[in-house]
Amino acid sequence: MTSQSKLRDLWATAKYGAALAVALGVITVLARAPLLEHWSYDWPHFFRPETSITNLVTVYMDDLSHTTLNQPYDQPWNRSVHAQLVRQLAQFGAKAVAFDIVFSGPGPDPVATSALVGAIRDYSKRNSPVVLAADLTAGADYYGLASDTHIVLPHSEFLTATAHWGFNQLEIDSDDVVRKHRHGWENVPSLSWKLASLLGADATKAANAQHQERWLNYYGPRGTLPSIPYYKVLATNDPALPGFFRNKVVFVGSATQSGTTGKRRDQFHTPYSPWGELLSPGVDYHATQFLNLMRNDWLRRMPWPAELGLITIFGLLAGLGLGALKPVQATTGAAAAIVLVIPAAFFFVWQTHLWFDWLVIVGVQIPVALAASVIRVAQRGTMVRPTDMTTEFAPAGAGDKTTVADYELLGRIGSGSYGEVFLARSVTGILRAVKVVNRLKPNDARFEREFAGLKKFEPISRSHEGLVEILHVGRNEQAGQLYYVMELADSCASDPDPRSYNPTTLTTLLKSRKLIEADECRRICLALTSALAFLHEQGLVHRDIKPSNIIFVKGRPKLADIGLVTGADETASFVGTEGYIPPEGRARRPAMSSAWAKF
Repeated sequence: MTSQSKLRDLWATAKYGAALAVALGVITVLARAPLLEHWSYDWPHFFRPETSITNLVTVYMDDLSHTTLNQPYDQPWNRSVHAQLVRQLAQFGAKAVAFDIVFSGPGPDPVATSALVGAIRDYSKRNSPVVLAADLTAGADYYGLASDTHIVLPHSEFLTATAHWGFNQLEIDSDDVVRKHRHGWENVPSLSWKLASLLGADATKAANAQHQERWLNYYGPRGTLPSIPYYKVLATNDPALPGFFRNKVVFVGSATQSGTTGKRRDQFHTPYSPWGELLSPGVDYHATQFLNLMRNDWLRRMPWPAELGLITIFGLLAGLGLGALKPVQATTGAAAAIVLVIPAAFFFVWQTHLWFDWLVIVGVQIPVALAASVIRVAQRGTMVRPTDMTTEFAPAGAGDKTTVADYELLGRIGSGSYGEVFLARSVTGILRAVKVVNRLKPNDARFEREFAGLKKFEPISRSHEGLVEILHVGRNEQAGQLYYVMELADSCASDPDPRSYNPTTLTTLLKSRKLIEADECRRICLALTSALAFLHEQGLVHRDIKPSNIIFVKGRPKLADIGLVTGADETASFVGTEGYIPPEGRARRPAMSSAWAKF
């Protein structure tokens, strides 16, 4: 079979699975199925190695700090404590400070407010920026999605100490996971964007850079970013603190588990949450966004044309590849494909920082292609070809006009597109098989082809034990019939009654047994190849070899149904039974030779 014919046959059997895999894959990507899309982003994070962070520290206003410093859960902290923190960080040589805390009002204690303003002013004079949080409000909507969104800036006293601010709202998905950066727009930056721009991040220098779609590249589960409880920073007797903070950027924010600092929840899920990870504080997300900008390693989603093209290619490969296999092989192939796609997708994300909806391939396209393959194979297995039918014994009725001189037709035992085979009894009482071919129209090529084959085959049919013996050939021109008498195949039934007769063929043998022993298989193959070698030596070829055309006479396999026997040197024609001939037809000359007899 040529490569073109192989491809043609593959496409014929697998095109439906490929088309379905491609269509469903593209639809799923365009529809942005949340579960597949979210997991395609999340899972590479969970399995990636953690990244060591050495240039940033988060200071947590955690539960122990609330208790140790005697600060309330339902009210803002005393600003004098924050003032002490800023002065301590200045003493330790911290590079910059970002507060994920909104100082929007004058505060209940003017003295504490003045202390914090003074600490920030002194810190800023060291050319070390302090960035304060602003608030995007929209009524009660934390996410800032309503049309009346407006900005609540730090109180004017703080803006006299530092002009740097950025909003602290995050982009939160429907499952409460933060996956995308949110950096605002011109003159309204996010907290992380403002600090990154002050420290000279290249990502912040391009025009309209804030509008670029960015996805968080998490460096590991909670605890990967270096952190310290708030109260420990104020412990002046710890000699390790100066080295811990020197020349590092510091983010300060709430990290409580038992309650919330102030009136708003500040804990969200990460890609690690489904595997038991605790909620992470909002300050961690701001710190991660900042690091992504400074390191230029945020994740990017593959452009839509490229992603759709990739999904299309994988759909075709899955559909065509699995469609060409049997169910067991296809199942193994599907499992192997999944095992290969998943680590490949992970590695792609880790190395290129590009991600795409790869679970569409694993969760949609490969299963669909596998199901289509199994269904198509099952359909092919239940289909019966008209030319490959074996008909059970059907008694000849009074209305049957078929007659053969000197033979009583007892019943029909086989049929196909080239005629019918009858069980017949001769005048001497011997049972024979008689095939009758009717001329359907004048100059019926099929009728003449059968007769031409008979003329070639009948003289040699009794010269080899692997060929069915033709005992008599006749024509009834008036009735438009051709018939020939053959030796009868063994009966599958043990009952000698002709009404229970069913010929033994390779088809019935295969159906009646779970397996054929190796010795018997070898005997059958040698008998048939010997018969074919003899046929080819006579310059003839049999163009319809299939299990139902191999009969057993006294236990010996023989080639039967010789209607398509022709000369090897005649013009090739595309005849035979579909499924048992190559799509390109037969070769000009038979490939076999007398060497088969030696085999």
